[in-house]
Amino acid sequence: MTNSEDFEDRARKERSPSYPFISLPKALERAKAFDEAHRRSAARLATVAGTWGYSPSSSGLLQTASALKAYGLLEDSGRGDDRKVQLSDLAQRILHDARPGAREAAIREAAMRPRLFSEYGEKWLPQRPSDSHCLSELRLDRGFTEAAASLFLRSFDETVAFSGLKEIDKSSNDLDQDGQAVAVNLGRSAPMSTQLSSASGVGLRGARMGTYPHQTGSGAQAQEAGIAMQPPRATLPLPEGMAALEIPQRLSRKSWEALRAWTDLMVSLSEPMPDHLRSQAGDSSGDRHSGGDDEDRDSRD
Repeated sequence: MTNSEDFEDRARKERSPSYPFISLPKALERAKAFDEAHRRSAARLATVAGTWGYSPSSSGLLQTASALKAYGLLEDSGRGDDRKVQLSDLAQRILHDARPGAREAAIREAAMRPRLFSEYGEKWLPQRPSDSHCLSELRLDRGFTEAAASLFLRSFDETVAFSGLKEIDKSSNDLDQDGQAVAVNLGRSAPMSTQLSSASGVGLRGARMGTYPHQTGSGAQAQEAGIAMQPPRATLPLPEGMAALEIPQRLSRKSWEALRAWTDLMVSLSEPMPDHLRSQAGDSSGDRHSGGDDEDRDSRD
């Protein structure tokens, strides 16, 4: 155990709320070491101790395993000497998913898995209050010891910086400076609404499927003058219905990246198309194809 981990161990032995023993980047280093040694296989905790450089009886071993579980990177089964652990699907996505934006979205999801990280992410981001403010809040309102409060704040900051949540929250503020919902209207899916928070891995806390927010700035002035300001609207016919996407003009690059992260999350939460919709999609495709042939024949006649 390193000197840093020894300090963290002592801090956690004192009375304080539960939080991850290590920050997310350190937890991912442990996950990578586990992956290199055990791949997708489950391993006894005593075996993993050697992988991570701990003795089987070390408190740091249990705390590291608990931290990885808190981030959603590790799953366990069994009890006592029969307890086994293995990497989760979320950890596999972070370590191996090479699709654009997939790893970043998975990292953001892991960052806000710990309950207190999610709670203070909502409360403190994007502009975290001063260290003295946060430490006082942790000690006086949540019962942290002085050492544990300092450790929590350091781990929180390292995790937020590593996952890019602060930058995403800044771009979401650009999208909606008055705190209104950022809308994505999806055809017949309305009035379905999905409230995304940092707990779900994406910093677009105000994102909703539903009505479009009121205009701000020049748009609001135009509405007062009686001019209807409509955002650009793109549509795409899908087997389930017509999809429509409304996006404000002149989005910054960070805002586009935030939107991409949001859509990546929607894809990760999607389910396979039901059989009856799949068959309808095939019939629809066939109808369009045969219709095109008829039009070609008519034009030749």
